[in-house]
Amino acid sequence: MLACVLSVSDCLAAHGHSALVLPLFSCTAPDLELAYASSDQLQGRRHKGATTADQILGDLYAALSWLRARYPLAAIHVLGFCFGGYVAFLAVMLPGVAQGLVFAVQV
Repeated sequence: MLACVLSVSDCLAAHGHSALVLPLFSCTAPDLELAYASSDQLQGRRHKGATTADQILGDLYAALSWLRARYPLAAIHVLGFCFGGYVAFLAVMLPGVAQGLVFAVQV
């Protein structure tokens, strides 16, 4: 997980918005911590290549169910950067997602 992603969720929470961050490589490396160093980018690409759309959709459905159970009336918005942009793109096509913001999609 990138520290910058967590900082965005912390910023949203500080402004009164509930935020949930999905660990995109939970199936291949549940405790993965990455930065923007070249070696981290290579490692991230390796895990990205091992992650399937079905795994991502499964995680998205689980996250949406979790959010819906806790915040039944809240509008759910998603955002993603780079590979997370691809995930956000998938998420906006799912029922129950109000809007999405995608930065620099990398598939």
